[in-house]
Amino acid sequence: MQPSDRELEGALVGMAAGYEELLVGLRDKLRGDRRAGALFVTGSAAVGQADRYSDLDLLLIARAGEAESLASALVELVASVAPTVMARWTIAGRLLSTVMADWRRVDLAVIDAEKVGSWRAGPALRVFDEVGVGEVPERRYVRSPERLRDRIEQFLRSLGLLVRDLHRGDLRLLCFAVEFLVDELVTLMFDEIETPRGAKKGTYRQLPAESLEALSQIPVAHPEPQSVIDAHVAVARAFLPRARALSRHWNVEWPTEMEEATRRLLRRELNVVLP
Repeated sequence: MQPSDRELEGALVGMAAGYEELLVGLRDKLRGDRRAGALFVTGSAAVGQADRYSDLDLLLIARAGEAESLASALVELVASVAPTVMARWTIAGRLLSTVMADWRRVDLAVIDAEKVGSWRAGPALRVFDEVGVGEVPERRYVRSPERLRDRIEQFLRSLGLLVRDLHRGDLRLLCFAVEFLVDELVTLMFDEIETPRGAKKGTYRQLPAESLEALSQIPVAHPEPQSVIDAHVAVARAFLPRARALSRHWNVEWPTEMEEATRRLLRRELNVVLP
């Protein structure tokens, strides 16, 4: 059974005006295309977390063998529903990002019906389903001790590069480096609760209050030596104890030698003592 227009509008409550009309228009166009098999709303709208700044995330299932052909027609199809000022494939042939003239935004992912079983999507709301896809399989969390070990080593390496970049005077680069380390911390926080991390937009809504509080304590780095040092140390203060505890829990060997080498380097070159 396909949802009615009213039910679709209810799913988009909270989003900016016009998204309901846009979704209905895309649904009608796609249902009239023999290559389209099913359409789902994904992202924040599918879980009732969309707000007036959210875009519309859609998953389009092409009939078997028709994904490439359908993808080639999507730019024109979307433009026929609403005037667009931008349409580009952020993942070639798989994810089309569009911006409308009134700045409504649609991200449209396309996959072949034969590959639905391997697609790791989040919650999804069915718009239409002509090929019996049923429920889109939700993304499942898979524990990876190897990836955790790699992440810890990469984090320590990034801390050590603070020495090089400070001596070179690459202060703006170091500001970006802090954000990279924060992103690694956020990923670690998702590992702690064994929950798959989805798109980076809206990520913080999914984390426990304690994790959010820890993130709020990390200062924003400014392109000044002491500022980037303080920010690096603050992220390390949040990351390293969590990573060590999770390593014990997952029975992951801690990279002791690399940690000690990094601590010695920072102490010797910058007089920085990691927590």
